[in-house]
Amino acid sequence: ILTNPKPMKSSVYNKKNFYLYRPKPLSYKGKDVGNVFHLRTPEDANSIATLASSKNAVIVGTSFIGMEVAAALTDKAHSVSVIGIEAVPFRKALGEKVGKALMKLFESNRVKFYMLNEVWEMRGHNGQLKEVVLKSGKVLRADVCVIGIGENQSNMLICCS
Repeated sequence: ILTNPKPMKSSVYNKKNFYLYRPKPLSYKGKDVGNVFHLRTPEDANSIATLASSKNAVIVGTSFIGMEVAAALTDKAHSVSVIGIEAVPFRKALGEKVGKALMKLFESNRVKFYMLNEVWEMRGHNGQLKEVVLKSGKVLRADVCVIGIGENQSNMLICCS
């Protein structure tokens, strides 16, 4: 993934085409709370890894971005919680059966899932994230949160080869 200099945009190159991507919007209270990331750059990845070390990490999204972050943090974070709107991770991309198998694998590595759910609010203290409140009412302890819900491809093709 290559980063576009404009805020809130990133790009993907596939040897033939260069497309603009925009992160999917996520609506919740508390957007001004710190330690909430969209993974777009190596600097973002480094910040997430550092902040999650021995802390409570919450990942929003159960497809490739979110699950890759969850996998990377299982041996670093004190806890890893994953929030998803589907019943199982990867359902749209890989199907229900594969999603269930992968979910069990992640659970065996201390990842806790909150499926069929969404973020309602990010709560902080002194400007830093402390809790993620789900629409179900469940409150998760959180020191860092990664929004990994995917991206929407822009209709604009930047360059062709």
